[in-house]
Amino acid sequence: DLSAFISASGIDVKGGVKREASASGSGIDAYSWETGSGLFGSAEVRTMASGESFEDLTARYLSRTQGRCTGEFASVPVLDAGQSGVTPVKAFEVACLGDDANASASIVFFVKAGQFVTVAHEAPLEGMDMAMDARDRIVAAARQDKIASN
Repeated sequence: DLSAFISASGIDVKGGVKREASASGSGIDAYSWETGSGLFGSAEVRTMASGESFEDLTARYLSRTQGRCTGEFASVPVLDAGQSGVTPVKAFEVACLGDDANASASIVFFVKAGQFVTVAHEAPLEGMDMAMDARDRIVAAARQDKIASN
């Protein structure tokens, strides 16, 4: 349950995690929340189809995010904890800078029970440190969850 996972990560969620209406047949469940520190959180959960790889799904998400940016887009990997056959966990910092938007997000990708999970926390550029803290909490919870399920 995503709501329990977010709560266990220590993220201060105001008003709970809300399930968004997802596109019919998309196979993606979308969620959103706001934190007590002013971050906007979102998540996507989708079952990994046969032949889909973690790397491809990660690249697809980042490409889709870049496509929504009307200014300059930057994506920087900050964590790749998927070596030695361990279920991968990756994290990226992304930013969209331009005339109409200056936004940043910390994004974590991982697999849980055969599902590809993306958790993002968006903030204005001056709030990026809070988004990075949320990212670190999500990474720690994802790693802990994997240890507990082994």
